[in-house]
Amino acid sequence: MHYEIEIREHDHGSGPDGKLLAGGQRWAAFKTFGTDGIARPLTFESPEELLDYAYRNPCLARIVEVADDGGRVPADATLP
Repeated sequence: MHYEIEIREHDHGSGPDGKLLAGGQRWAAFKTFGTDGIARPLTFESPEELLDYAYRNPCLARIVEVADDGGRVPADATLP
């Protein structure tokens, strides 16, 4: 198990009349580029590492707990 940061993405489109529509909102993993140039989720092994990072880099995001099988659960209630 590890922890990740997710950011809210906004979907925008236009309707048949050409006006912009604000679509649904979804959460996506916050990704960083590795030395090989490939984007990967920013991961943390402990809640303390994650909270330290979040404190230094405040933004509109949420913390998720990622299980070994890939299941994702918002971790707001599980963190101290």
